[in-house]
Amino acid sequence: MAFTVLTVCTANICRSATAERSLRTAFDGNGLGDLIEVTSAGVAAIPGAPMCPEAAELLDAPTPPGASPHASRRLTAELVTGADLVLTADRGHLGAAGALAPGRRARLYTLRQAATLLEWVIGGSGVLDIARLRAAGGAPDLDPLDPLVQVPALPESLDDRLAWLLDELDAARGTAPVGGPTFRRPLAPAGGAPGGGKTQPLPWDADDVGDPHELGFEYHPDSVGLIVAAAQSIGRAFATVLR
Repeated sequence: MAFTVLTVCTANICRSATAERSLRTAFDGNGLGDLIEVTSAGVAAIPGAPMCPEAAELLDAPTPPGASPHASRRLTAELVTGADLVLTADRGHLGAAGALAPGRRARLYTLRQAATLLEWVIGGSGVLDIARLRAAGGAPDLDPLDPLVQVPALPESLDDRLAWLLDELDAARGTAPVGGPTFRRPLAPAGGAPGGGKTQPLPWDADDVGDPHELGFEYHPDSVGLIVAAAQSIGRAFATVLR
C-alpha cells in the first residue's frame, strides 16, 4: 500500500489543490511517485468544484496523463485517519483536522512547518547523519544529555524508513528553528519600472500560506510560490532519506 499524504485547506480549490499537484510533481521528480500518493480535501469544501484557475495558471502543471481533473471534496475523519501525513495550508486547518481525528495529531502539520522541520532533520540538526552512522555500526560521540542520543539507526526497508522519518519529524517540533517573516516578491517602484521595488511582509504567519480568496487575488503568486517551494523541500527530504 502506498504512503499517503493528504493536503488540506478551506474549499479544496486553491491552496490544497496547488499543494497536491506540487507535491506530486516533487515526488515524481525524485523518483518517489510510485511510492507516495497525494490527495487533498477542504474543511468547508463544496464537493465537485474545479481548481482555482488563477492558481492553476500560476502552477503551470497540467493534470497528469490518465488522472481525473481536480474535483473538490470535504474533509472527513476517515480521510485524516487514513493518511500517513496530513499537511494543511494554515494552523486553522490544522486545528480542524485534529478535531476530526485527535489520535492523529502527531501526523498533522502545516505544509510550511513540515518543510522547515524536514530540512532540519536531514540537514543542520545532525539527526540523519547520526542515524546513518548507527546503521553502519558506528557509535556517535554524544553527551548523554544531548537529545540526539535518542535518534535510532536508519532502517533498511523503505517502509521502515518512512516510519523513521515520520517519528523524527514529530520529534523535531520545538527543536528546529522557527522561520522568520516571509516577504512578498519585490514591488515595482513608482512609475512601474521593473527592479528596485520595496518588499513587504506577507500578512500571515511563517508556518502558514494565506488564502488569496480572502486576502485579495493579488496574493495568488505569493501563495502558490510558497507552496511550490515547500513541496520541493519536502520532496527532497523524502528522497534524501529513502535513497
